Amino acid sequence: RVVLVVDRSGSMAGGRIAAARDAAQVFLRSLPVGVEFEVYSFGSRFSALFGGAGRVMDEAALDAATAHVDAMQADYGGTEIVAMLERIAEQHRGRNGGAAASPSEDVILLTDGDVWNADDVFRTVARAVTTRRLRFFTLGIGNDCSTALVSGIARLGRGVAEFAAPGEHLDEKVIRQVRRAFAPAIADARIAWSKNGGPPIAPTRAVPSTLPLITLGDRFVAFAHFTGELPDSATLTGTLPTAAGPRAYSATFPVTPAPDAATALPQLYGRELLRELTHGGTASVAELTAAALEFKVLSKHTAFLAVERRPTPDRAGMQTVVVPQQVPYAPPARQQMKMNSVRCAMPGAGMMMKKASVQMKCVAAPAMPGGGAKGRLMNFAMEAAPLGGMFGRGGGGSGGNAKEAASPATPARQRSARSAPAPPPAPALDDVEDEAIAAPALASPAARDAAGPSTTSLLSALLRLQRASGRWDPTPELRQLLGLPPTHQSAGFSPREATALALAALETRFAARAAAWELVARKARRWLEREGGGAVDEALEEGRRVLAEAAAR
Repeated sequence: RVVLVVDRSGSMAGGRIAAARDAAQVFLRSLPVGVEFEVYSFGSRFSALFGGAGRVMDEAALDAATAHVDAMQADYGGTEIVAMLERIAEQHRGRNGGAAASPSEDVILLTDGDVWNADDVFRTVARAVTTRRLRFFTLGIGNDCSTALVSGIARLGRGVAEFAAPGEHLDEKVIRQVRRAFAPAIADARIAWSKNGGPPIAPTRAVPSTLPLITLGDRFVAFAHFTGELPDSATLTGTLPTAAGPRAYSATFPVTPAPDAATALPQLYGRELLRELTHGGTASVAELTAAALEFKVLSKHTAFLAVERRPTPDRAGMQTVVVPQQVPYAPPARQQMKMNSVRCAMPGAGMMMKKASVQMKCVAAPAMPGGGAKGRLMNFAMEAAPLGGMFGRGGGGSGGNAKEAASPATPARQRSARSAPAPPPAPALDDVEDEAIAAPALASPAARDAAGPSTTSLLSALLRLQRASGRWDPTPELRQLLGLPPTHQSAGFSPREATALALAALETRFAARAAAWELVARKARRWLEREGGGAVDEALEEGRRVLAEAAAR
């Protein structure tokens, strides 16, 4: 049984909920036929597609789930998760006659936010997984999600946490969690530390104290704190599921000393220790503070200050040096100039500032002593910026709208020689004051969501055409996506050829996104082997040939 939980709080509006919809569609089509599934939504409230009971994956269940996911919006308010987790745990315990008889259940939770009662969430998850038949996999979306919440639920839920940064493909992250849910995992794992093959050496403390399920293909890190003799090997034991039933698993790894005494291992161990103490909910503030100070790691009860120490300079040989500075000279006479009213506008903002009268005083100083003509403080002309140059209205500068403030020592003919030719006059501000400078505004997140399900990408559109059994039907939509001509009506254009063409398109046109569609392709291959007459490789080769011919046309 696999449960997908989607955060539909207001913070998911826009691109995040659209990406979640696409990822949920890929999730549905990656589930094998016969697997029981459920889709939860949460925010200030929560709901379940099938009321929490779930449905076995078949064509009718897929159609209902597809319509449900297409209608998902970020309209559930805030982020409240405890009540939903309690409902999932309660239904898990009561299903099929109790915890011992209940099937294994994996929850994949997508969220982009934080909660105010994280400790309550952690306690709820810790109680829920006591049956050891329930796991929680989490996926944090964006830079605003709480890493402590996402990692804590996965840690206590015996699962794995993933994070999707802006720009990353959310569907690939979801499918990675689905693979973990179906992958073989070492259960009841333990680590024994020893030296020279002798008796086990007990660590002062090990983190994590209870090892999680160790899933195929995932990295697993365990820390142990020793005082005294150090081990030279670690033996991992547990049980591994096989087709013939659980079998014992054992592997021994060497423990090598760190090459440098100034290693970061104590800090890494201390960080993991703090996480376990915090998520366990039983450690006191004094215990948390002591662990943070011992291993010099940050926590919510500690902070560290950096003090920079500098050597005191020797001032005995210092001398005072006078450095001349030019100071502007304010003359007794001032010339005053008024600028015409100006208006400022920002492209794309759809708004403008009202015209305002601006007054500036320009000082024209006499020549500095010994400076000649080059020693004058200022000699400049001010010019109003044209309205048309930035926003495409046409026209040049402001013409006679600017006045020049020049020093009395500068002849008028010299000023004219330095000036550029006067541009054509711009329209008077009063003539355009009430005109709007139009710019196309970006569509709001609500408007983007209202446009319908996010099926704009070719990959998403192709994947959502797959049926629950794994096949593609020869529909006009599939022909259009694959670039086949409308007249493509070969005798073999059956579900078998359509499925082979879709698989060939995935492998040739979307090879870079294989992490998103590999489970979908696996199900399609099995359909071809089971009901498509076999000879999968020959069917794919024919599909590649047809696609190449269509592309050439």
